[in-house]
Amino acid sequence: MTAQPALFYRGAVPTTLSTVYNVPSSTEIVVTSIILANASGGPANTTIRLGGIEIIKDGIITAGDSIHFDIRQVLLAADAIEAASDVAGITLHVSGVEVA
Repeated sequence: MTAQPALFYRGAVPTTLSTVYNVPSSTEIVVTSIILANASGGPANTTIRLGGIEIIKDGIITAGDSIHFDIRQVLLAADAIEAASDVAGITLHVSGVEVA
């Protein structure tokens, strides 16, 4: 098994709950960092799910603010990272380690 740093998602948060990353077969990942940023003009309710479990449920990010989560969460093959926000203009960066 090899472990290497990995970027799992970098981009806009969808306005409906959507998969932004699927863990490939024969692979496990460890999510170590999640950063959310709000470039919209108002507050945003944001949801993040890892492997079907909400780690953020309707978390409010004020306009112009960002939030950083330093975590250690293991996802197995076929698990997903899902995200949603009630407004456009929210960005998400998810990184960690991939083990294959």
